[in-house]
Amino acid sequence: MNAYFALSGIEQPDRKFFEEPPVTQVIENLTDGFSTFDENWYFTFVSPKCKRLFQLPDDVVGKHLWRDFPLLAESGFYEAAHGALGDRKTVIFEERCPYTQIWVESRIQPCRNGAAIYYQDISERMQAKDEQLRISAILEATTDFVSIFDPKGKPPYLNRAGRQLIGIAADEDISQVKIPFHPTWASDMVLREGIPAALREGVWSGETALLTRDGREIPVSQVLIAHKNTDGEVEFISTIARDISERKRAEERLLEQAALLDQAPDAIMVCDLNHRIVYWYKGAERMYGWRADEVVGQNLCELLSATENVDEALRELLARGVWRGEMRCLTKEKREIINECHWTIVRDAEGQNKSILIINTDITEKKKLEEQFLRTQRMESIGTLAGGIAHDLNNVLSPILLATRILNLKFPDDDSKKLLGTLRRSAERGADLVRQVLMYARGTDGERVLLQPRHIINEVVRMLQDTLPKSITIKQSLPANLWAVSGDTTQLYQVIMNLCVNARDAMPDGGLISLKAENTSVDEHQSKSFLDARLGDFVVIRVKDNGTGIPAEIRSKIFEPFFTTKVQGQGSGLGLATVLGIVKSHDGFIDFESEMGKGTCFQVYLPAVKNEVAPELERDAKELPHGQGETILIVDDEVEILKMTSETLAAYGYRTVLAQGGEEAVHHCRQNPAQIALALVDMMMPRMDGVATIRELKKLHPDLKVIMTSGLADTHKLAEANALGATGFLAKPCLPGKMIQVIASALNFKSEP
Repeated sequence: MNAYFALSGIEQPDRKFFEEPPVTQVIENLTDGFSTFDENWYFTFVSPKCKRLFQLPDDVVGKHLWRDFPLLAESGFYEAAHGALGDRKTVIFEERCPYTQIWVESRIQPCRNGAAIYYQDISERMQAKDEQLRISAILEATTDFVSIFDPKGKPPYLNRAGRQLIGIAADEDISQVKIPFHPTWASDMVLREGIPAALREGVWSGETALLTRDGREIPVSQVLIAHKNTDGEVEFISTIARDISERKRAEERLLEQAALLDQAPDAIMVCDLNHRIVYWYKGAERMYGWRADEVVGQNLCELLSATENVDEALRELLARGVWRGEMRCLTKEKREIINECHWTIVRDAEGQNKSILIINTDITEKKKLEEQFLRTQRMESIGTLAGGIAHDLNNVLSPILLATRILNLKFPDDDSKKLLGTLRRSAERGADLVRQVLMYARGTDGERVLLQPRHIINEVVRMLQDTLPKSITIKQSLPANLWAVSGDTTQLYQVIMNLCVNARDAMPDGGLISLKAENTSVDEHQSKSFLDARLGDFVVIRVKDNGTGIPAEIRSKIFEPFFTTKVQGQGSGLGLATVLGIVKSHDGFIDFESEMGKGTCFQVYLPAVKNEVAPELERDAKELPHGQGETILIVDDEVEILKMTSETLAAYGYRTVLAQGGEEAVHHCRQNPAQIALALVDMMMPRMDGVATIRELKKLHPDLKVIMTSGLADTHKLAEANALGATGFLAKPCLPGKMIQVIASALNFKSEP
């Protein structure tokens, strides 16, 4: 360079000047080319380097620049050379040599008799420039944010996508932009974690965010690269950031969908084609008890011990792409549940089987309710039949029971009393069986009073302690704050006693009977587990034994009337049927749990009456009162019942008028209504039934006391009669003492001292 400038200011010398040894030595040491030509464009000197740059012949001196080298005349060199000589000023230009394709920077210096030209090979510089342009074009074309900044954080470059993302104009000086590129949290991450890691390891990547001019955060996946020179010093740091907003939204949607799937009550799972678990959602965890990390990779069918119908299900699944059915499975706690299954083949984009989507619904409770419903329907049918038979039996037993008391008065000798006692006891046992059948078939309201279950349980325990064998222990747990219930004391006593007797029979070698009562509330979820359950507050009475348990195959039949597993003569099969009838008539429900070899627990739920205190049980017996000649109208379609009822009432000081049917009763009342003090009316008579009879009698005698009698309690008829003014009810067959007490109560009699 110095040699060139030394030469460029002189008057163009002749050829001999360049051939002088000192000058030749200088020219040969020049790293770039040098030549001169006269004002007519003839070469006067060409250095060896220049010849190589332009591939000029050795005899180039004296040749014409344009005529002998026409490609130069067609290049930009021609215009530049003429401009330099014409304007008499130095011209510098860059162009690729048409002969060698080498990039050359030419500096044309006019002289008084021509020009001198200095040529510099700039191929590497132009190549670097081209590379820079290519890189710049790539960076400007990319959709990612690309920035270059020095180690102090000053960004001298930001590509087009980065400017658009941030909101910086294309012509805006990046060095003058004062806004931060990152929100505070992301900037802290880059400064504290990203840059130190890039300086230490050369590169760092992470998820951060960019901050736009209008304050929006854009989530990005960012890479920092530290660029070092040969001395290991960092010259600059580049960063590439890709907008991952759509990916983040997709991830959020996936998380939302996964969260929704986790909230589903069904067990949702995905298996591969070898039945290995791939995904295990929360519903499956809740249903079966295993966490996802415990089961992923395991065989689903083996895990759930699901062998029933599996082969058939898989064949149909592969053939049709979908399978629906039911399957029994075991939970982690080895509890068997029934699943309603919906399995679907999932295929890839090419239509190839990829995995199996499994949705299982727990229908165990549904199946239990279906069984309860079918059992209820079956028992209702049996009950209807049994009720009809019981009604007829009542009409047979009623006159027998009434006759025994009268015959006792007529035949006081010992032999007659023995025979009559046997007859009475047999009739009473028959009547008791009939009452149990009716209680199961239709239920009965009984005498509903506010009572405390704790008192009834204590009475049962006192009775059992005197009668049970010493090998059986009784344990009770009764809270002091137990709620009261509304019910019939005798009936509820029978419920608890029947359950305790069954518990005793289940422990022939002795054991423990546990009686427990507590307050509870049945919510919507619990109510769905029992067919007859409803929402509300209940007192639950549990009778538990540790006996033999109930076999699974007969559990659906134990409440059916006359079903028994006891040997002939040891049980009628009406115990649990009666319990069910009484509990249902009290608007309650009953459930039980049993395990073979471990025992059974019956749970009786009775509607609670909160915030009221029940009175203590009455134990004092009352003597039967006598009448004072009042006239009782007896209405029944059975002649024997009319006769026996009349004789019984006559024995206790009453006069009677007999009516075989409703029409006859109305006729007698019309003749002398004021004479009749009370009417005993059968509710199940042909032609004119009890309700119609009571209605007509009340029209004739509004103040008439009416007591209903029936062997089959029809709740609707009883309610209708009560609305008409009936004051009491006697269930057939009725013991004479009970009948006398009810009549005396209706007529406002008091017990005799």
